[in-house]
This record gives sequence, C-alpha cells and structure tokens, in this order.
Amino acid sequence: MHARYLLLSTNYSVAYIANYCGFSSAKVLERNFKAWKKMTPSQYRKAFSKYFNE
Repeated sequence: MHARYLLLSTNYSVAYIANYCGFSSAKVLERNFKAWKKMTPSQYRKAFSKYFNE
C-alpha cells in the first residue's frame, strides 16, 4: 500500500520506491504489484496519478 501511495504522490523512480518499501529490487516490486493490481507500477502511475489529490 505504501508503494502505491508513493507512486501516486511522488516522482520517485520505481527502483527507489522498491528499495524504500523493502523489496529486493524493482523487478520484485513489479511482479508483486502486477499480481495485485493487474498492471505494472509505471502503468498504475500513468493511469491514476492525475486523480490523486494530496
């Protein structure tokens, strides 16, 4: 959930977010995120960041 928040509220790279959230690599975050949300972190950011207001 924290990775999702960071994707929408920051411009941090996926690799930085993966490391910050405790994943061993960006690939591991991408694999887990895709299994959870059915899209990659980059696709998620592109699709939903315009709706995020904080």
